[in-house]
Amino acid sequence: MRCQYCDEKITGRQCKECGGETLYEAVHCHRCGAKMPDLPPAEAGGGDVATRRLCSDGMCIGIIGADGRCKECGKPYAGDS
Repeated sequence: MRCQYCDEKITGRQCKECGGETLYEAVHCHRCGAKMPDLPPAEAGGGDVATRRLCSDGMCIGIIGADGRCKECGKPYAGDS
């Protein structure tokens, strides 16, 4: 899925009702409104705070997602500072 404004790649997932692609963390499908399946707590920004990896940027407040990139700024994880 791509941003309609800047054409950057956005992580998405497929709706089981209409087959359309919607934002990965969306609660409802952007096309048909169907409820999307719940994400595992660690992927939904929840989970155990002690196991979260913070962005290695130092100026960013984001956490590292399952894809190895910061959910806030998009930079790849570069290890602990």
